[in-house]
Amino acid sequence: MIDNEQMNDLQLEDVEDYSADYPPVGFPNAEENMAPMAGNSEDMAGYKSSKYRRSALATLVHNNKWSIAVLGVIVIVLIGVLAAAVGKDEARPSSSEAAGVPPVTHDPAGLDQDVLATFKSSLLAVYDRHNLDTTPLDDDQGDTPQRKAMHWMCTDPNVNSIEHTEKLQRYVLGVLFYATNMVPNDYAEEPSPWLKADNWITNAHSCDWMGVVCDDKKEIVSIDLERNRLSGKLPLELAIIGNKFKTLDFTSNLLHMKGMKDYDCFKSFTSMETLLMDDNYLYHKNGLPEQFRHMTNLEKLRLSYNLFEGVLESGENPVLGAMPKLTHLEIESNFISGTMPAAIGNLENLVYLYMRRN
Repeated sequence: MIDNEQMNDLQLEDVEDYSADYPPVGFPNAEENMAPMAGNSEDMAGYKSSKYRRSALATLVHNNKWSIAVLGVIVIVLIGVLAAAVGKDEARPSSSEAAGVPPVTHDPAGLDQDVLATFKSSLLAVYDRHNLDTTPLDDDQGDTPQRKAMHWMCTDPNVNSIEHTEKLQRYVLGVLFYATNMVPNDYAEEPSPWLKADNWITNAHSCDWMGVVCDDKKEIVSIDLERNRLSGKLPLELAIIGNKFKTLDFTSNLLHMKGMKDYDCFKSFTSMETLLMDDNYLYHKNGLPEQFRHMTNLEKLRLSYNLFEGVLESGENPVLGAMPKLTHLEIESNFISGTMPAAIGNLENLVYLYMRRN
């Protein structure tokens, strides 16, 4: 071990001079002054070449970083535009879908008159039981939706042998099809045909028609025709099978209902749990139609973007007050006025309320 005295005896000249191995200023030829790597000259050449390329690339990126950043943004935007275009093409309906499904009528003169007479007689009896006006079935009424549906049904010579419930369901759906397909109203002067109508107005079982859901008894409990270009108004014939309905979805169509009797079919919707009719042209001058109060089992009611006006609820004709099970209420963007009705505060199950833009 070297003691302090020995350490003091060390002189600079005793230290080996390595200065010759380093350039006097900086490292102008750093590659050449580096210690040689193990291997032959070809390996060295490859190493130097690859290192030079990396260095050159880094310098290029550094000197042009803003240009590269702009180019990157442009590439990202182009990718987004292409992705949106592909998605739009996938979402765009085919030419057949865009054309829709216009209603087809049948000349009663070409039908078996005995079959027609028997079927009409059975319908008149059904109308009487449900207190419906039979006038639309009269021969002098022209091409009413009811007569169009009746004539279509009678193109099947065995129509009177069809099971009773299925026969009524097919007829009522037929009336719905003709009453809301290319039927003009105040807000749709030249409406397009239904967008889709898979199995509608065919001999397929009514439970297999597009948007129709049945229970295990083959009775219709739900109809979903959202965004399907329905116009006109809902026919009163829905009352014939309406007591089984649990869900109706006619969102984003062109339905226009304004007369007091226009809403009479809702009186039979006593089992209804979900009614979705936002984004149509439903009108009533005194809040919600009083016929809605018969839907005592209703849980979800969506009526935004319609034409309802006036006070939402009055003591004389309580509507919301007759819906104790209501959990979801939307009446955005209508013309409702007045104060918040006390009935809403009494809805113990209500968890969602949306009423802005009134």
